[in-house]
Amino acid sequence: GAKVMREGRHVTLAGFSYMVLECMRAADLLASVGVEAEVIDLRTLTPIDIDTITASVAKTGRIVTADTGHSQFGATAEVTSLVAEHAFHHLKKPPVRIALPAVPTPTTPSLADAYYPRAIDIARRALVLCESDAVLEEPPPLTPWLDVPEPRFTGPY
Repeated sequence: GAKVMREGRHVTLAGFSYMVLECMRAADLLASVGVEAEVIDLRTLTPIDIDTITASVAKTGRIVTADTGHSQFGATAEVTSLVAEHAFHHLKKPPVRIALPAVPTPTTPSLADAYYPRAIDIARRALVLCESDAVLEEPPPLTPWLDVPEPRFTGPY
């Protein structure tokens, strides 16, 4: 099942695979402005641990899901759908999906840098959900190219 990686009370950040690391970094960014994010490693899509997700949304009232797949018809869409089915009455704001845009994967570094979601993207969307006026500075990248995972990540995708 899913695993709560960090306790929080303002917003749930739920991710798959590499995006769990980005969610953890986003939680650090949010903590710097007083927002406590709960981070969930979803681990599997099938079966999905809807009980852990629902319990977190019941606590925070907000959720941002993050995945390295496409936003349309992908894992974030499925999690968002399940949250709407199982935890709608707990939501203070509509769920947010952070994923790849519905365009072909770029092959140049400059386009890739705009294509792949990062912790700052997750954190900024979470701030909007929390109705915060805080401004976050973008941290320096951990790798020269955003389409290369940081060294701590050992897979699987």
